[in-house]
Amino acid sequence: MIVDVHVHHVPERFVRFVEKAAVYGMRVEPAAGEAVTLTVGALRYGLNKTFFDPQRLIARLDEMGVERAVLSLATPFVNYDVPPELGCEAAELYNDEIAALHKAMPGRFEGWAFLPMHAPDAAAKELRRAVKT
Repeated sequence: MIVDVHVHHVPERFVRFVEKAAVYGMRVEPAAGEAVTLTVGALRYGLNKTFFDPQRLIARLDEMGVERAVLSLATPFVNYDVPPELGCEAAELYNDEIAALHKAMPGRFEGWAFLPMHAPDAAAKELRRAVKT
């Protein structure tokens, strides 16, 4: 079995969450073809629709012969400068979305938990929740 342990996926609900919270300073610009531009403050990142669309991701994995993928949050979306309570809410939302994708496609997707590392006690609590729930 071929497993890719470094696959970024950003669920649509997570994108809407960080765009709505002004403190993140993030905006995902409408796609131009397959290209997606993420703006974080003054920085711009070139991504593609595969980061956000599970069906495109599956097609890409199939094309590469990858049978299972371990999903994680793309680095530009990680922000430890936000208030800890917002970071905890973001982590819970992300982990729930990855768990739902895992449940919908068992054996195809696993996930690395996203944790609010700037709040160590909360990070430990979220890790326990993500693993057990």
